[in-house]
This record gives sequence, structure tokens and C-alpha cells, in this order.
Amino acid sequence: MKFHPSLLAKRALVFLLLLALTGCVVYSRSSDPTRIRSTNSTIVLTPEPEQGRNVSNVNGRIVVGTGMTVNDVDSVNGRITVEDGATARNVETVNGRVTIGGRNARVNDVETVNGRITAVSGGQIDGNARAVNGRISLSNVTVGRSVRTSNGDIQLFDVSVGENVETRTGDIRLENSVIENDVIIQRRRIRGILDIMNRNWGKQEVVIGPGSEIRGTLLARDEITLYVHESASVNNIVGASPLTYSGPRP
Repeated sequence: MKFHPSLLAKRALVFLLLLALTGCVVYSRSSDPTRIRSTNSTIVLTPEPEQGRNVSNVNGRIVVGTGMTVNDVDSVNGRITVEDGATARNVETVNGRVTIGGRNARVNDVETVNGRITAVSGGQIDGNARAVNGRISLSNVTVGRSVRTSNGDIQLFDVSVGENVETRTGDIRLENSVIENDVIIQRRRIRGILDIMNRNWGKQEVVIGPGSEIRGTLLARDEITLYVHESASVNNIVGASPLTYSGPRP
């Protein structure tokens, strides 16, 4: 059977359109066998013989699938997901959220500039979780070092943090969580009218909820409203007067 060149071109165009509509995964291995790269497409990694590579994307999502082991994962504009049982070294994105989901998911450091960080259900962060403009929400997770935001809330439920919890403009809420060192609320800097109008501007709220423990110092370098549950324990408080409460929420 002979195909007319124009017919082949049309079929190729239809094929490419179908790939685009189905979110096809496109990446390059040939130039650098240690790295997977993509631009304007999604990367979904599933278990295969070649593992332990670096993964980067410019405009697209990255999914480190169940059981995968990779090195550094970074994205410019796109979400990063680390699924059940997957392991990654450093996970970074500029504009996008990071989700560490499921049991036995493990990363070293995780960082975002504009995006939230979420980890649930037994995941582990060996190093730090850092966000500049974004919330950090962790549930049933172990953090080896610190949790930090500049302009974002911190919510920790059933979490163990090996060092500090720190923010500049965000609220903090702990429930059934243990902070081995300090909780620090930094002094806010006024850089202009936009900071004053920012929705986070105003007195911050820090809630040390039921079953939580701060084994170091809660240090407030700016004015905050501090609530401490009657079942919670704070070794030392500097810069704030605690309000005790007994219900599930203040």
C-alpha cells in the first residue's frame, strides 16, 4: 500500500495532537544519561532499571512514581509529586506546589519559592522544608531538621521536627506535634505600602494545640496572639503572653 506524502503529514499531525491532548510524557535521555529533562510537557516516572537520575522540567509537572529512586528534582513552573515509596534527594520548584504523599515517601530537602508544600501519611523529610511564598502543611510526617516560611502559614499535625519551626509573616498551628528545638517568629520588615496591604499583615496567630510539645523556646520577635492548649507543653516563652484554652480550638 502506498501513502501519499500529504496523507502521512496529516496523520503525523493528528498523532502529535493526540499526544498533546493526552498529556504525553516527553523527555530526553540521550544527551546526558544521568538526567531527565523536559520543556512544556509532563514527566511521569515509573519503576524501571535506570534509576538514580536528576530530573528537571521548565513548564510542566513532575511525578516521581511509586517505588522510584531519583536524585535531585527541580521545576521552574510546575507541580512536583513524590508518590508512595518513592525517594528523592533535593526537591525544588520556583512556581508550583510540592506534594509528598503516601507511606514511605522520602526526600532530603524540599523547597519552593511560590507554592505550598504538603506531606501526608507517613512521609519523611530528612532535612529541611522551606517555602518563601507558600504554606507548609504536614501531617503524620517526620522532619529531620527545620520547617521555615517567609510569607506562609505552617500547619503541623502529628509531626516530629528535629530542629526549629520558623516564620516571618505566617500563622503557626501545631497539633500532637513535637518540636525538638525552638519555634521562632521573626520580626517583619516593612518594605513599602504593598507590605502593609498584604493579607498576612497584622497580628499573627500561633496555636500550640492539644498534645504538642516545644522542647526549646517559643521566641516571638514581633507581636503575636499565642494560644496554648492545656495539654500542650512549652519549655520557655519569650516575647508573648500565652492564652490557655481547653477545647479542640481556641
